[in-house]
Amino acid sequence: MVFAVLTLVVALGVLLLRDTGSEAASGPRTDDLPAPPTVAATIPVGAQPAEIAFVPGSPNAYVSNTGDHTVSVLDTTTDIVTGTIRVGPEPAALAAHAAAGKLYVANKGDSTVSVVDLASRTVTHSIQVGYQPWDVAVDTATNTAYVTNRLDDTVSVIDTNTDTVKRTVPLSGGDSSVGETAQQVVADPVTHRAFATGVDHTTVTVIEPNTHESKVVPADTSPGGALVDPETHHAYIANYHGQSLTVIDTRTLAVVATVATDIYPDDMVVDSATHTLYLLCREGTLSKIDTTTNTITATLRLPPEQDELAVDPHSDTAYITSEFTDDVTVVDTATLTVIPDEPPKGAKPGAVEVDPATGDAYVLNTAGNSVSVISR
Repeated sequence: MVFAVLTLVVALGVLLLRDTGSEAASGPRTDDLPAPPTVAATIPVGAQPAEIAFVPGSPNAYVSNTGDHTVSVLDTTTDIVTGTIRVGPEPAALAAHAAAGKLYVANKGDSTVSVVDLASRTVTHSIQVGYQPWDVAVDTATNTAYVTNRLDDTVSVIDTNTDTVKRTVPLSGGDSSVGETAQQVVADPVTHRAFATGVDHTTVTVIEPNTHESKVVPADTSPGGALVDPETHHAYIANYHGQSLTVIDTRTLAVVATVATDIYPDDMVVDSATHTLYLLCREGTLSKIDTTTNTITATLRLPPEQDELAVDPHSDTAYITSEFTDDVTVVDTATLTVIPDEPPKGAKPGAVEVDPATGDAYVLNTAGNSVSVISR
């Protein structure tokens, strides 16, 4: 997410709005566009901020800083840093268990997960997991955390009551000779199953609650991005090299649809209220998918090398970062139109998330050691 200042972008000449439905889309007049967002604050944090997590019911957000082995605590009401927590080396992915008052931080540098007590802001446990933990998901109802371990192609299942590893589950359907495989994991709050992906795979590994036995669901080439919509009871898997989206019924584990996409589908956000999935392809497209029919309804073409996506459904705004161009693109999701503006740039904007309480977007500037707060 971003540094000092940043550009909310895009040259109009490289944009193409393509409607894949039955009617051709026409872009709105310039004077119909909403007012552009503003950079409300730029917050200095630790070195190389990697990921950010918000805690439901709390004004605090937590930023992992890969370069100095810390987590910065942000007060989102004032947008200032109120504390710094020392964790393990190279912290990256993190997830909160709000009911337990804990934060789980994956440390890539020593293959551990730091457990942070949110009240005291201290590390209470250091849990040894697999080689290079990559992603973390928490199921608060079952008091379980899931951690993908990239270099040994496994998922560590952690009991959050005792903060111990209950089981290590190997991903299925991959090439064991290929390193850097396990990718993302998501937990379904309804079935309490976990869905894990690996980039050298053609399947999704599903971990059952209670027994933690695994099942295999077919996907396409290189499943990476994963998301669960509890309203439709569907898991969505972005197949990075398959140029497709696999849709899985989370109750029956049947594949209910395969949606053809543009090149390198990756990041996704779902708006359950409008039955809309937003899919970002790294080669340069943002698509809207109707989750009731699993069809693409419109696509916005962008420059290549797009990285991460966040959406605020209340203001109909999407935020897309690109470390390659040092840009943040802001899109009106109602019209799927880029909101033009030219504020100052940041340095290597990476992760971006929307604060569900305020609707502000928090962009981590990897090279700028800062977080930019964008308001609409």
